Amino acid sequence: MWESISIPWQLCLEQTWQAYCADTIPVGAVIVNSDSTVVAIGRNHVCNREERTLWRVALLPMQR
Repeated sequence: MWESISIPWQLCLEQTWQAYCADTIPVGAVIVNSDSTVVAIGRNHVCNREERTLWRVALLPMQR
């Protein structure tokens, strides 16, 4: 089944899975040109687990 999905969609779903695993809103995106060549790949990074940890560490001294 996976092989029946086009490469851009496979890449998009992989990015979505990475966003999900980072504990953020699972959104992936792939941009292709008119020849269906992938020109950009990305995913949501808003409020992922690593960023929340960094914010907690940064805010800890302010809370004391």
